[in-house]
Amino acid sequence: MFEISKARYGTDSYLDGYLAFGGADGKYGVVDDKGNTVIRPKYDYINNIGKGQFSVLKNSKWGVVDNQDNIIIDFLYDAWSLRLGHNYILYRDNSFKMVNKSQKEIASFEDYSIFYSSTAEYVNTKDLAVKVYNSIAPFEKGLTAKQLANRESLDANDFKWDFKINSFMSIDGKVSVLLSSTYENRLTKEVTHEETEDDGWFAHTYTVSDGWVWKDDYPSSISGTITVDDSSLSLKDLYYALVEMVPDGHNKISEGVYSTGKCTTRFTLEDSCVRIEITF
Repeated sequence: MFEISKARYGTDSYLDGYLAFGGADGKYGVVDDKGNTVIRPKYDYINNIGKGQFSVLKNSKWGVVDNQDNIIIDFLYDAWSLRLGHNYILYRDNSFKMVNKSQKEIASFEDYSIFYSSTAEYVNTKDLAVKVYNSIAPFEKGLTAKQLANRESLDANDFKWDFKINSFMSIDGKVSVLLSSTYENRLTKEVTHEETEDDGWFAHTYTVSDGWVWKDDYPSSISGTITVDDSSLSLKDLYYALVEMVPDGHNKISEGVYSTGKCTTRFTLEDSCVRIEITF
């Protein structure tokens, strides 16, 4: 966005078109969003408090200045706290003072608390539950080791002795689904061919490996977890949205337990996740 020729470090985040910075001599100033110095480095410290205003430390006392270095609050205070609209809270004489823009102390108190509010993106939990179910649906049909390996772009040579394939899915960046498909037999088999070599005396036959390939075996069971990655999303709400929604082809046996005839799918709510079990 811009360069600050004499800056050595920033003091806080860029806010409302201004950035407070520290210079090589240990003094602090302010630049605007074009890189122009609006307050030369002369203060002991500066906080950007928004709206083109700054709390500044000078000779061990705090005050407030604007973006033209005009004094709003004189340097009379031992500590800076915060700006509240057109008022400011600073500390001196063993108490906090609320000072207005006319520099009049309109309130004094020993302590105070601040409550912050924030916003979060609205998440339609039922729609999200549908997407979670859709991510699980292919596994309920029973993916063979070969089908699942192709889906996950896995190399058979890396799974010579394994019986299990893990699959990870992120749903809208809000929910993570991790499923582990377990097979009764090894996932891969070695393909070989015979080669014959004649040394002039004898013919020798050798077995030569062509590498490993995936089997078409179906899983014996699938287990996994559903976790929420968005702090504004309730795991409990997601669980109830899942168990209340029965997709086509599912018969509800009990809360969280469904059967398709080919498999039984069970959802169990735990403290940190929803556990999934699919048996065939």
